[in-house]
Amino acid sequence: SMADTDSFREDEDTATVNTINPNERPRRLRRWGSLAVFSSVCAASAWDAGQNEADGVTTAQRFMFILPLAVASTCYVIFVMCLSDIAYIFVDDFRIGGAVAIIIFLSWLSNIVVTMHAHTSFAVNSIGEIKFANLYYFSWASIIVAGLQMKTYTTKRLGVKPKSLVLVMWFAIVKVSFVMFGGGLHIWLNIANTCKMRNGEWQNEPLSFCNRTAFSVIVGTTGTVIAFLVMVVRAIRQVTRTQLYVEMILSGTFVLVFGLAAAVITSIGGPGQSVGDLYYSTWLSFLVSIGVCISCYDELLRDNYMRNKKTSKRAPMMIEIPETCTSTCSTSTTPTTSFRRMD
Repeated sequence: SMADTDSFREDEDTATVNTINPNERPRRLRRWGSLAVFSSVCAASAWDAGQNEADGVTTAQRFMFILPLAVASTCYVIFVMCLSDIAYIFVDDFRIGGAVAIIIFLSWLSNIVVTMHAHTSFAVNSIGEIKFANLYYFSWASIIVAGLQMKTYTTKRLGVKPKSLVLVMWFAIVKVSFVMFGGGLHIWLNIANTCKMRNGEWQNEPLSFCNRTAFSVIVGTTGTVIAFLVMVVRAIRQVTRTQLYVEMILSGTFVLVFGLAAAVITSIGGPGQSVGDLYYSTWLSFLVSIGVCISCYDELLRDNYMRNKKTSKRAPMMIEIPETCTSTCSTSTTPTTSFRRMD
């Protein structure tokens, strides 16, 4: 009956969620180990920077040391648990391992905000330039690995199926555009008072440092909002050809806008001239938008191929039959033809 079928499907889905995937275990082992090492480097870097502070450390600077140290300690314990068959049962359980992964990601998210945007940050200065490379790069590496680890638990728990590459690319634009917005806003908040002239008016030079910084904030905000809306629409509904054409136009526009932003923001005199959040996010936005445009075009080609394939299957086939009749064929009542329709 239908009730039995629905019950069977629910039991099957539950079993899929609760079953331990042997292929996932080594990947989680590597991620927990990597996160432990990366967080340890961040804690050690913050400690090293704090030892060289002549005026003492601030609350934000203490946070940059304490949180990575706590995360590293937790990850080392989970890494050891992954080595045991019995202990891994608890690590694989969403209520334990998944909850820890979510907490660690949120913790690192708060720490990345402090590390990259605090006035007394060890990693960057007031205009986003890198001061301490170890703390800067390993902080970003830590939050990326923490996000990937959290994703493995949440997708399995929610039963989410793998999405298309285009959806992943749109999500990448959301992330890098948001980092671009944050990097530009961080610089703007530190220079806003200097952008006014003595009469209280804003600087009128179109390519001034202030205007370029404001431009980065606007482009980052626009890219984040539009890419997020496209991602949501693609995730909740079936993709149509019209939607693909719209996405190609949007991604092509993004290529032009982010390309212009890269030229304006990262050139001499721009806020992204030096290596930092704004520099990386601006160029990544440009590169990812190219990837989205190419991926949309690839989906259109594949859709055309599938449509042509279906059309060729529906078309009738005409097979030529050689004429081998002798003189007796003239007495047959059935008319002879050299073609036969095969439906």
